[in-house]
Amino acid sequence: MSAALIATKCTEAVAAWESGDAATALVKLRSAKMLLAGMPDTDAGDGLGLTWDRAAIDALIADINKSRAAAVGVQRTKTTYIRPTT
Repeated sequence: MSAALIATKCTEAVAAWESGDAATALVKLRSAKMLLAGMPDTDAGDGLGLTWDRAAIDALIADINKSRAAAVGVQRTKTTYIRPTT
């Protein structure tokens, strides 16, 4: 497992998304997330460390799910009803 493999999964997710294949994009992003779960951040001790942005992958997954839901017309919305005063 390496950073190159994670980068490959992310690149494949981008290619899938750009071709209109959201399902494959999700699979690739989730694979990258699984690989990251086992990789620690690194610190070279001189302030030049490598920190993985795991939250960004979660945000991308949420964004794709939201886009897919919008494409099929399913969206959650909150409605507040205000009674008219008489």
